[in-house]
Amino acid sequence: MVNGVSYLVSPTAFFQTNVGAAAAIVKIVLEEIDQPKGLSPHVLDLYCGTGLFALQLAQAGARVTAVEENREAIKDAEANARLNRIPDGRLRFIAGRVEDELARISSRVRPDTVVLDPARPNGPGISCGDFSACALFYVPLNKSTASCMPWFK
Repeated sequence: MVNGVSYLVSPTAFFQTNVGAAAAIVKIVLEEIDQPKGLSPHVLDLYCGTGLFALQLAQAGARVTAVEENREAIKDAEANARLNRIPDGRLRFIAGRVEDELARISSRVRPDTVVLDPARPNGPGISCGDFSACALFYVPLNKSTASCMPWFK
């Protein structure tokens, strides 16, 4: 459980093993994208795993499109949405490689915020301008990963 949200995690799915760190990171993102009452930001969660950010953002009122390559993780994320009673239409999970799905997503999704967690050293080049996003949250795997993201704009 992270910040009151429960997670089911399959053995092959990625999940932040340090629950305290996960809670702190999610809290920072939630605080930063806090919208005025009545507004519902659209968040694109890339490499969403079992839904660490996606579920909490949706529960806080955001509309979330989440992409993950690991199909078992997507099944977990969908089960987690049901487990936490996330309202229908608030959260959409897409099973596929981020690199492949970005072109399809960018033509129809206009997020206010993009979350990359964990971002990949040789991942797709993404900038706020690609989506007219006003916030881009990049969560590195570790300290060495943070310094080797030549594609990060």
